[in-house]
Formats: sequence, structure tokens, C-alpha cells
Amino acid sequence: MHRVLAAIDGGRADTHVLTAACALASMAQAEVHAVHVQRNGPALRAAQMIAHEAGLKLQLLHGEVAPRLAALAEDPLVLAVAVGAHRRPYGSTVGSLLRATTTPVAVVPPATVPRRELDCIVAPVDDCASTTRRLWNGSQLARAAGIEFVTVPEHDRAAWFEQHEADMIALAWSRGPGRGHTRFIRNVLQHANVPVLLLPITESGQPGASELLPGAGGALD
Repeated sequence: MHRVLAAIDGGRADTHVLTAACALASMAQAEVHAVHVQRNGPALRAAQMIAHEAGLKLQLLHGEVAPRLAALAEDPLVLAVAVGAHRRPYGSTVGSLLRATTTPVAVVPPATVPRRELDCIVAPVDDCASTTRRLWNGSQLARAAGIEFVTVPEHDRAAWFEQHEADMIALAWSRGPGRGHTRFIRNVLQHANVPVLLLPITESGQPGASELLPGAGGALD
């Protein structure tokens, strides 16, 4: 069965990361798998307790956090990875993961309380064809699940931070030279009060490897 990974580290944001993962999994009719990259005893015990309280088994990994999560996310059954950002716009681990994977990543900013059930996803868009294609795949999945999917101009921040009561922001972004929109993404994560779903597009302009919508021809980039 397809799954969404919830990367928990034993910190205060873990419950919110699990909630965001559950929201994505519900939309995609997938399972949530809790994952912890073991670094020390206290963090492991806290992560085990949080996973147990959520009724989930905890998968333990060893090594550097971002490379291990990226390797696990290469499984074609993995639709997305949910992670918590310990500071804004994001910390080094989240940044390393974004650079290492072509699987969609949902970043939960600090002090964000996600909803377990999504009602509205807002997607800022530009004029890039690959961006439109990627967001089209996501919009079809969201609408099939009864979730409102609203596209707004990328430059009109008021439209997607104030005019719509979004439960999640979706961004398609390219990792190719000159097309990464890094400044824009950092700005979104700096100000967002909801989880931000980043949908990578490869250098060829095609969606990434993971399929959020099985059979639809595109990853949840």
C-alpha cells in the first residue's frame, strides 16, 4: 500500500508532523509510517512514545538524517515525507532533504498546528508549463477527495495568505539551475502558518519520481 512518511525526532513538533502526514495520507488513501533516525537515547524514547500514542509502529534508521530519509523516500510506494522545521524558514536538515530527494516533502513550520482533515489547499502558480502540470496532478487528487484546491498568482501573497483559509500550501518547484525559486520558497516558509507541500520537478522539467496520484503520470512534486 502507498504510504506517507512522518519523520519524527522526539521533539515538540512531532505530533504536528504526524497530523500533517495523516492529512496527506487521508487525501491519497495511503498509510502513515512513522520514522526516526536514531541519534541519542532520550530522543528515541520520546519518538517511541509519540508513535505509540498515535497507534503507529516506529521504523528506526541509523546515520545522517537527511540522506537516510531521502534513501527511504526513493521507494516508489512512498508518496511524500512530512518533516518539522525547528526554525524559519527551515533548518539544515530540512534543507538537505529538499536537495536530496525528488519525493514531495511537507514542511511543518514552527508553531504550526495542522488540521488532520484538509478542506482547502492553496497553490501559488507561475507561468511555467511543468509547474502547471505538477499542480494539475495534485489538484485532481485533492478534488477527488472532496478538498478545495485553489490556484492563485504567485506574486499575490495576500491572495494565498489572507483571502483563502488554507489548510495547506502546495508549491511546485524546479531544482534545475536558475529555476529553483529558492528565495520564493524560503519566503513562503518564513511566513506560512500552515504546512507547505513542496512538489519537486526534475531538471528535465518532468515531475519527480514519486507518484502521489497512482496512475496519473506525475509525482506529488
